Amino acid sequence: MTPLELSSSSPMQERDFIANVPVFINVRDRLGCLLRLLAWLEQAGHRNITLIDNASSYPPLISFLQSTNHRVIRLKKNAGHTSLWQMSELKETLARSWFIYTDPDVVPIEPCPLNMAWSLFELLRAFPAYIKAGPALHLDDLPAHYHLREQVIALENSLYGREILPGVFQADIDTTFALYRPHSPYTLGPAMRVRGDCELRHLPWYVDSSNVDEEERYYREHASQNVTNWNTGGDVKLNHAPVPGGLAARMESDPTGLLNDLRGSKTGKTALAIRAIRHAIRGNFSPLISSTASPTETQNAIMNFLLSDEWRMSFNLLAPMRKLRAALS
Repeated sequence: MTPLELSSSSPMQERDFIANVPVFINVRDRLGCLLRLLAWLEQAGHRNITLIDNASSYPPLISFLQSTNHRVIRLKKNAGHTSLWQMSELKETLARSWFIYTDPDVVPIEPCPLNMAWSLFELLRAFPAYIKAGPALHLDDLPAHYHLREQVIALENSLYGREILPGVFQADIDTTFALYRPHSPYTLGPAMRVRGDCELRHLPWYVDSSNVDEEERYYREHASQNVTNWNTGGDVKLNHAPVPGGLAARMESDPTGLLNDLRGSKTGKTALAIRAIRHAIRGNFSPLISSTASPTETQNAIMNFLLSDEWRMSFNLLAPMRKLRAALS
């Protein structure tokens, strides 16, 4: 049984749900990927789309936000990846409605059904213990020029737990595309991910770090360090839990020392660093373009160490994220 076979529904029910379910897209200084995501959503029939702009300054994006027919909420500061839950004017909507929340840098793969949101809705109705459900991240066509390709593939494949249905897995979701129940807070899980035809391309993984375009360069140069703890590309996550010791700076300036510290420490702070580095890999951490870039070999040594048996035995790296959160509480 697949999510699309969970129950019968009328085409009108599907169309109404897709047209009316609130879709919130967190926006920051990127236009190209946003346009691709919006094109897919519009083709699928989504009409209730809100763009939450985190104090962007990229001129082409500003022009688009001023002209789009979609609702735009402009924030005065970069509130990061949890901006949706920080906005008092949206609390009533989140309390009474199912909703979709997503980063702007993902787009469904070509075979993905246009009624994906309805499929996720049916999946959550069938399994009420889960807070949200979303597509898996596509890995089959990651380009060779992405310098963390092998690490990303290994790490992403490690995130999937119990298979709930064929192609549907228990797996935490951060802020990539997901459908949430009403009253859902910001949390990584419990969540379900759908693999197969219902997957997303995470577009930063397809960027050639040695040959970035003007938009990507602007995005990375204008990332707010107040909310970006590790990613020179500007992906804004974990602003609610700053990484001890300035993890991003150490990944840039002292990767050898960081590697030694990770090997020698088993503290709760290091467990938080594990979480941050896992997200760094998923968030297109790109030290090669930084003005303070460290040797690639040492950066890769850190990533490889995080995937090693030594690390897994010490910290249970590949356990569900909920176990890490419990250990830190």
